[in-house]
Amino acid sequence: MKRRDFLATSVGTALAASYGLARAQGAPCPPPTLGSDGGESVQNPCTASANGAAVDRNTIRLVGTNSEDSVRPRSHSTTQWQESLFASYSGGSFVPGWGTHGAYVICGTGGHRVPENYDAVLFDFADYTWKYLPNSNGVAANPTPLEPGNTTASPYYEIPGTQVPAPAHVYQHQIGVGNSVYWVSNAFATTIAAGGNYLHRCTLNANQTCTWSRVASNPFNAAFSGFGVYGGAAFAAAFHDATRNRLWFMNAMTSWVSTIPWITLDGSNWTGTAISSLTPTNTDSGVLIHDPDQDCIFAGLPNGQLYRLSLSGSPLSGWAPVSSTGLLESGLSGGSGESLSNRWSKYSVANGGDGNFYTYRDNGSRIIKRFNPTTRTFSDVAVSIGADMPRINPGSRLYSNQPQHFTRFCYVPARKCFAWIPGNGQQVALLRP
Repeated sequence: MKRRDFLATSVGTALAASYGLARAQGAPCPPPTLGSDGGESVQNPCTASANGAAVDRNTIRLVGTNSEDSVRPRSHSTTQWQESLFASYSGGSFVPGWGTHGAYVICGTGGHRVPENYDAVLFDFADYTWKYLPNSNGVAANPTPLEPGNTTASPYYEIPGTQVPAPAHVYQHQIGVGNSVYWVSNAFATTIAAGGNYLHRCTLNANQTCTWSRVASNPFNAAFSGFGVYGGAAFAAAFHDATRNRLWFMNAMTSWVSTIPWITLDGSNWTGTAISSLTPTNTDSGVLIHDPDQDCIFAGLPNGQLYRLSLSGSPLSGWAPVSSTGLLESGLSGGSGESLSNRWSKYSVANGGDGNFYTYRDNGSRIIKRFNPTTRTFSDVAVSIGADMPRINPGSRLYSNQPQHFTRFCYVPARKCFAWIPGNGQQVALLRP
């Protein structure tokens, strides 16, 4: 394949201004200074923590050497690039196996009449730099929304002659494992929102390209036909079960789910495990949290009830109601109109964390959400030191009721902190509660 010229020569004026302001607010840390007694350096919001974290506790730090717009392909305008990456029910996932520190990766975004992205765009946490990885499958960058006839159509909805899935809204349907992004379903692809339910993998290559491939030969809803092509797409999430080397695909619309689809990442196909008891009724959004330490998934529903599903056994024992505190007041609040179906990340005890789960909802504040899986308590936590949390630019909202954030908050083990990816030319926020 002839390597195409994919780097843009200039940054959009609005993004450049936004990024310049962010750099001023989150400039590189100054050299350490000595205290008045000549001893330890005086702490400031930029100082790394004593345990090697990239940012101190209760602190927000902005990082980044460039913007995502600076690496957009020439085929896309600034507006098209931002719309595809961030404003189409899209976003990315943390990929732990990229480089030395992992990366936040956006790939396959688009769908409906949104500009398409066939490639991978990532923020590398080793050097805090955005990078663009064109696909090695031979599909040229092109923002033009796909008609169904431009794809292989049912059942795969791929670019003809390749295994590149038609770009779509990704919601929480992608998950990073190793050096790859696994994508369960590209529903809402093409201009008529028709897509497939076949697992695809986007492998990030050391030569700065990415390669798409189809992983399973059956669709995930072969394990559960009632899930449907679109059934609760915005409320479904993929989780990686490292112990079993398995992906689970769960839905907060629990009344639809009598069998849980899963696939082992060893070349197997989708299968499913039945739930032995009746499921709670929910036809709305909710909180889904996978706790590997308890080997379970929690579902917090709009009726204020928290449920726990053990992942051991076959059939599964069912969604058990459990007591909780603060679900409605904190766990299902906030967001200023944004989606409440956000991915939660665990603050690893091994990295000096507290073992709780956290997420952030774009509400223009320093408040992050916390869930204690032992006490089953949801609460708000204020991060009070350092830079302001970058807000998703309201100008990117193409539809007044469109959620803008499902997966832009992640945990970065190598940096021992969380990261918030705001987009729109702004720096990435690193933070610790």
